[in-house]
Amino acid sequence: MKLTVQLVLILCAACSLCAQNPDKVVKKIRQLQTGEPFRIRCRIEVSNTTIDNKLISWNMPPSVRERGNFRITTEKYETLNGIRYVKNSIKLSSVTVDDMGYYYCEENPLIQDTSMVKNKQRELTYVYVFDPNILLAPAPRMVDARIYSDLIIPCRPTHKNAVVNLTMVPSDIHPKRISYDPTVGFTVYNVTDYDAGFWKCKATFRSEEEEKRIVVNVNTG
Repeated sequence: MKLTVQLVLILCAACSLCAQNPDKVVKKIRQLQTGEPFRIRCRIEVSNTTIDNKLISWNMPPSVRERGNFRITTEKYETLNGIRYVKNSIKLSSVTVDDMGYYYCEENPLIQDTSMVKNKQRELTYVYVFDPNILLAPAPRMVDARIYSDLIIPCRPTHKNAVVNLTMVPSDIHPKRISYDPTVGFTVYNVTDYDAGFWKCKATFRSEEEEKRIVVNVNTG
């Protein structure tokens, strides 16, 4: 359950950035194969030449942070077209499906003088990691929802071109109150007690298929 909460929190945090500042958020997609190395750089425009690179804080999938299988490299300032930037990078030497999710940087919340940051633009990179034997990213077998709230069922494909369907079991009904984002999963809006029970995610890519069943509990209290 802890992993479920952390996963939802970081996905919601990424979505919140987009909602609050749609003109200042750039979303990118990276498709990797399991075992490949992965590296992205972060660069923030600054006005003070004495700031160190602790200004940058990285957000990443909770499983990556828990396992500690990443390395953050501090790089020097650079000047481009007369503008000064502070930058660093994050690197994973060999990715797995557990490393899927959003990666992005922001000014460190522990730095009090945020006036030193001039450019508030965010660049979010969502990473897919394809494994021929795994079409759906790891997900909890059970999720909880409060009645009349929105519920995320995290059925996320490991390949950006995979097709994912969600149905209720055993009726194979697809309620109309559902939207889908492959980087988040299915969102069921205005949950009722009728939504409690078994749900089935089915991913199809080329000639391969994979199914997962997730139990939804609805708290009516």
